[in-house]
Amino acid sequence: KEITEVAAFGNLAGAPLPDGLYDPALGPLHIGDLCKTCGLGVHDCPGHLGHIQLATDVYNPFLIRTLYNVLRRMCTSCNHFRVRKAVTQRYCDRFKLILAGLEPESHDIVMEPCDEKT
Repeated sequence: KEITEVAAFGNLAGAPLPDGLYDPALGPLHIGDLCKTCGLGVHDCPGHLGHIQLATDVYNPFLIRTLYNVLRRMCTSCNHFRVRKAVTQRYCDRFKLILAGLEPESHDIVMEPCDEKT
């Protein structure tokens, strides 16, 4: 569900606006409310994700360390990785996990520094 409404609430009574941060489709706010997506109450609804379209690309703060480690292992002259092929393969495997939405599992792949160029 895309969040497109700037205001969170529409009137003085505090009714959440559709497509806003508190859209009822994202989950109920108060006891007695039902979720517009799953129909469950506040204690049973797991909540539903929304997203905001940003005007520019933004680095994921959870991936800054990974980005730093990748850039640290790049040669500034030729832009190749300064690691063995096996280590490069581990990075590829790690990025595949991240792209699949398995970022926490990607931390299980052990990275090791190496000055050898592939």
